[in-house]
Amino acid sequence: MKKLIQEFKQFISKGNAFDMAVGVIIGNAFNKIVTSLTNILMSLCTWKVPGGMNGLITVLPAASETQKGMKIAGEYVQSFNINNIQEVAENLALTNYTQAEVDANLQLIESAKTTLLNNYTLHGTTYTYNMCSVVDWGALINAAVSFLIIALTLFVIVKIMGKVNKLRNKAKEKALKEFEELEKKFKGNKEELLEKVNALKEKTKDTAFVKEIDDLLKDIKKKDKKDETKEVTTEEEKVEEAKEE
Repeated sequence: MKKLIQEFKQFISKGNAFDMAVGVIIGNAFNKIVTSLTNILMSLCTWKVPGGMNGLITVLPAASETQKGMKIAGEYVQSFNINNIQEVAENLALTNYTQAEVDANLQLIESAKTTLLNNYTLHGTTYTYNMCSVVDWGALINAAVSFLIIALTLFVIVKIMGKVNKLRNKAKEKALKEFEELEKKFKGNKEELLEKVNALKEKTKDTAFVKEIDDLLKDIKKKDKKDETKEVTTEEEKVEEAKEE
């Protein structure tokens, strides 16, 4: 159990795990933005379409008895307009009851309406039978537009990142070249070398170049610390050897 906990800690503390978690969170947030933007665009584009995007459907002809719809007033009804629901409900009630019974008990029409709502699904302004086949053009267009928005956004991000990396590499090459020239010139005089490098850093306004110079200076300081540690260790070893003798 301890080994499993230790392995889990090592896994969760790795940069890749955190990067993945951040990527998932940002991806979900970005997906919501894209969905909202797509819905706005589609609403504007389908302003005059009854029911908007949801109304862009095609009801396919029945290929079997189960797709024909409910039998109302002697005819199978696959779909009907939302404005006709009261009329269709009344006809359904008259299918099972007489006109006199329906007139005497209006609850029969409300019951028929509930039956319709259980067996039909609203697409924009059209109710379609649940068992029939429907081609949802609105969903297809929505997905296509979402894809285009995501593709365009990713393209812009990749272009920006490519340009940033290009500038960074250029700054790195420039910094290395300048540093190597100064190192050759002031070889053996580290203090003067650092002084000239710092002066070069302050002289330029290129932030990427300054960052690369700072990284080179950090590397020098790390190297100096390692050398100092080695010297101290060597001195300690000499003292220990002297004591042993």
